[in-house]
Amino acid sequence: MSKKSSRRPEQRPPKQAQQTAAPPSIASTPSAPSGRQPRRVRERVVVKHESVKIGWVFGVIAVLLIAIAAIGLWVVHRPNASTQASGTSVNTLVHPTVDNISCTQATPAPTLHAHLTIYIKNTKTTIPQNIGIPTDGTCTYWLHTQDTSGVLDIQVAQKQSYTLGAFIDLWSEQFPQLQYPLELSQSEGWQAWVNGKPYTGDFRHIPLSSHAIITLAYNSPGVKPDLTYKFPAGD
Repeated sequence: MSKKSSRRPEQRPPKQAQQTAAPPSIASTPSAPSGRQPRRVRERVVVKHESVKIGWVFGVIAVLLIAIAAIGLWVVHRPNASTQASGTSVNTLVHPTVDNISCTQATPAPTLHAHLTIYIKNTKTTIPQNIGIPTDGTCTYWLHTQDTSGVLDIQVAQKQSYTLGAFIDLWSEQFPQLQYPLELSQSEGWQAWVNGKPYTGDFRHIPLSSHAIITLAYNSPGVKPDLTYKFPAGD
């Protein structure tokens, strides 16, 4: 018979329980330092500030647009008139200033006179009356004619001076219905004299001085210029 082993089975030491650290609870999360807001709160504050800033900018822009619109409406709908010393208004859209020649009710003093004679193709052209005097009677341009004699009435204010070109512009722009000769708009074919002496250069630049005697001739060979003219008594 075989002998039973008397050796006892080895006893292993009991396993030690492994201690596992429990995960920190939410309550154990360290709180934000005092005096510093959480990130989400800070983001909300920044967004709120940006919204206020953007709203303020749009508000300013809206106010400016309203102001510009109001000014535009005032300019469009304002009365297009200038009030004269006599209290009468002149519509400056209907009777605008031409080459510094204003249309007013009270014309300035003193009054100077010059004389103009025009020949076109050897035919003397009549200078119509009322050039510079609107038919509505609201005003009179400082440069005008009162009859068909060729005398130009020149109202002078603050040493203002005019040229023949200013009279031609007034005639063509505001009173073309008064037999305005289209030849005056041409620069060639003209001869000019002032007090009987030939004028060289552009006849539009001839000064309208007191008692100036001006003769213009368009394609009119042999025309003799005016040498004298009897101006109104006391002028």
